[in-house]
This record gives sequence, C-alpha cells and structure tokens, in this order.
Amino acid sequence: MAMGKVAIIGKGTIGKRAIAVAPVYGHEVALIVGRKGIMRPDGTQLLPFGPAIASDLASICRSNGIRRVMIAIPSGGTGEVEADYINAAAAVDCRIVTAGKSALANQFDLIESNMSKVAFDAACGAGAMIPSFLDEILFVHPAHPFVLTAVMNGTLNYAQSRVPDAVGREQIVDECESQGFCEPAEPGKVLTCHAMYNAEFDDLSRKIAILGNTRLRKLFGRTVTQDDFEPSEFTEDDLLRVTAGNSMYRYLVRICVNPKDLEYFADIEVGGRICARIGDVSVVAGFVQLTGALLKWVPNHVGNAVHLIQNGDSDLRVGQGAGPVPTVGAMFSNLRRFDRVA
Repeated sequence: MAMGKVAIIGKGTIGKRAIAVAPVYGHEVALIVGRKGIMRPDGTQLLPFGPAIASDLASICRSNGIRRVMIAIPSGGTGEVEADYINAAAAVDCRIVTAGKSALANQFDLIESNMSKVAFDAACGAGAMIPSFLDEILFVHPAHPFVLTAVMNGTLNYAQSRVPDAVGREQIVDECESQGFCEPAEPGKVLTCHAMYNAEFDDLSRKIAILGNTRLRKLFGRTVTQDDFEPSEFTEDDLLRVTAGNSMYRYLVRICVNPKDLEYFADIEVGGRICARIGDVSVVAGFVQLTGALLKWVPNHVGNAVHLIQNGDSDLRVGQGAGPVPTVGAMFSNLRRFDRVA
C-alpha cells in the first residue's frame, strides 16, 4: 500500500518528531518548510523562504499531488502566519492538521470558512484529544447544563506533580526542558520557573479560546481570542505558594453554563487565575488543591484530561499531555481520520 504524501511545516521539536515517525504512521514526508524555505527531505531547496511562502507551498502541493499538510510551528505570535498556511492549503483542497494554536485562538474569523478541512486535536489536549472528545459527546445548548473540568496543560500538570516529590523549582524546569515539555530558553539565557509558568498560562488562554471558537461557539455567541481569557498576575510569591513542599495544587479549567457549578473554583486566590463570563458560559481556571473526587481522575505527571458531566452522566478522557510524542501522535491520528473519509 502506497504511503500518503504529506508536507510538514516546521522543523522544531514537534516538526522533527513528525518527520522521523511519519513512515511508521504510513505517510511519506514529501516537503519540509523551514527557515530556509521549502525543501525536499534530502535537503534540495525548491523555493527560498519569502512573504509568499504559504501560497508557494500550496502551489507545489497541488502540482505534486500532495493533499495533506501538517503545521508544527510554535504557537506564539498573532496567528496570521498559521492562518495564511491554512487558507492557502485549503484553497488547493489539502487537509490540514495543526499543533499551532494562535490562528485558532486569535484569527478564527480568517480561517472559519475552511475549518471543515482542519483538524486540531494536537493543539488542545494532545493525547487526550479534547476537541474530538467534545465533538463526539458534548451537547451544546444553553438549556442543556453541563460541567466540564479539564487539565489542559501537561507541562504545568507535570511540574505540579513533581512538587510533592520534593523536587526543586530549578530541577523541574530542567526536566521540562530536557523532555521537550516547554519551549527552551533563548541562547545564552536561563529559563526560570516563574517565566515557564507564565508562558504556560498564555498556552491555556489560547486553548480555552480554541474550544470557545470551535466547540462552544453557540454558547459564547461570538468569536473570542485569548485576550478574553487573560490570566491574573502570577507573582513570585504565588510561585512559592504552589510549589511549596506540601502542595497539592494542580491547574484546572472549569467551563459550565450555570455559575453555581463553579463551586470551589470561585474561591481561587492564587495568581494566574482566569475568570470570564461570555454569553451563556462561565469559564474559570486556576490552581486548585487536589481533594476528594478530583484525586480520582486528575492524571499524574504529563497527563491531560477532560471530565464532563451532563444529564447526570459522567464521561472522562485522559491522555499523555506535554511533549512531542503525544502531540505528533494526535496529528497523525487526525490524518488517519481524513484518510478514512477521503
């Protein structure tokens, strides 16, 4: 059986992993887009990097029978670059899987018309594949109450899981960097624990916005951006509090229709808190002490999870969260789904 051709955008941690394992998943990497431009896997440059790189890639994909594109670039920035890749690829009837978050979170109006050609489990939940889970099981209607509680950032979950083991903050950062759970420090600089945590709060804001634009749009009533879910200031004192040796804090997100279902989330005092009421939806996130029922399903280490209660039924999905392995696995899982319906 012939392997499907795929173009991979990005040669960072996620892109390198995708390139390496593509044959295992039954795909041939036909094109790679890096800082130098559009290349073949053997290093042959087809076109240099330029302002028209997205349309250039789409043109080469069309002429070479490539109908699958993977976006594996970092999630910072405004999202306009990701949006250009998505729209250009969709215009030549490619299907796109993305680990990038910024376009989905901040430029959704630009890409909404092409979302039927985009899969994004890797951008929100990785191994837990939270968008697909909600698409399959969540009934979205203002008159249909639900309570969704999620661990949506595997890096923070891993970091906090190491605190009760008496692992210091510097070692936590070293472990996260060495295992690819966070963006590494810039050359010549040292990534502090405080800076790492703050970067992950931005990641959470983007992920919540993604769910708002794609799975909860009817309830929000409008397009949102990560600015709608800006976290409160997270100080050095906050860091000391959540990383104290006896700490059982984990960072959780709760989304619900009835404000009364916010329960203990309403009393979070630690910095980094997200709190919003948009349309028919309440969203609160922050560091919560693991007690009672939470202990039964919040995963250890690098896990992500989503726990949904609706109509009295309880549904749970748990999967590995941070790092290139679950992220790339989710991307190829989405590719297989496109291939089955092709």
